[in-house]
Amino acid sequence: MTKKNTYTYEMDGIIEGPYLFEQIVGMAESGIIRADVQVKCIETEEDLLLIDFFRTITEDGSDVIIKDVEMKFASMVEFMIKWVIASIPAAIILFILFAIFQAFLLSIGTTF
Repeated sequence: MTKKNTYTYEMDGIIEGPYLFEQIVGMAESGIIRADVQVKCIETEEDLLLIDFFRTITEDGSDVIIKDVEMKFASMVEFMIKWVIASIPAAIILFILFAIFQAFLLSIGTTF
């Protein structure tokens, strides 16, 4: 049986641990610790940010669920304007397809 690595994290100047990898991830998912905290492996002395743990987890192709997005109001307005501008070509394409479909239906109706 292989020994699992243990980790400590530092948040607000306080070092907590040791914890197993699964415990660290669970605390981050439940909001107990932030994703930007420094995590240190006790056995390997390796330092990395907790966000790197989540990158490692999601590299295997598993699903990611976004629970919340924090955005400044000005950034949101800018995003929505870009969204509207990007939707204009889609609206034009849909209008053309609708016109073709309507012309097709009208041509069927006039043949009888």
